[in-house]
Amino acid sequence: MESIKAHPFLIKPNNHEVGRIFHANIETPEECMPYAHKLQDGGARNVIVSCGGIGSLLLDEYGQEHIVPTAKVKLVNATGAGDSMVAGFLASTTRGFDYETSLIYAGACGTATAASKGIAKRATIDRVVAALYKKMGRKMPVSISDQITANAAKQEANDASKRRAPPSRISRTGVPRPQGR
Repeated sequence: MESIKAHPFLIKPNNHEVGRIFHANIETPEECMPYAHKLQDGGARNVIVSCGGIGSLLLDEYGQEHIVPTAKVKLVNATGAGDSMVAGFLASTTRGFDYETSLIYAGACGTATAASKGIAKRATIDRVVAALYKKMGRKMPVSISDQITANAAKQEANDASKRRAPPSRISRTGVPRPQGR
């Protein structure tokens, strides 16, 4: 609690960590919101609280409350999901997205990582973003839809070039590689 007096741009505890701080048993984003306000009153500018498979909340620096559900995925390994969530939020806000959209991306990054063996790939994140917009009953902004389409085309072209390219017989040093038997 001492560190939030420095007014960090963002803190992102999960619901269990918030519960330990405030000696409460909280599970849902709605139950966490009063505690997010307390954390913000203590100095944090933006507070995201993740609630596992239930969803997440953001209390932004303007006092606006945002809640996003979690897309349904098969949990593989939650290690790194919170860090991925923070990365998604920061990447989105620095690209100029509003806080609501940034929370959707943050949730998608965290969820996609939890559904992956390691850090999630861009295609997995994009699928989760689309699933979240659908689950929320919202139309995806054209800029996001266009970016997802461009990402998919880029990945498809990359995959196609890998399938077409025969292995080089010349090494990087210009020396012919020995032929296989």
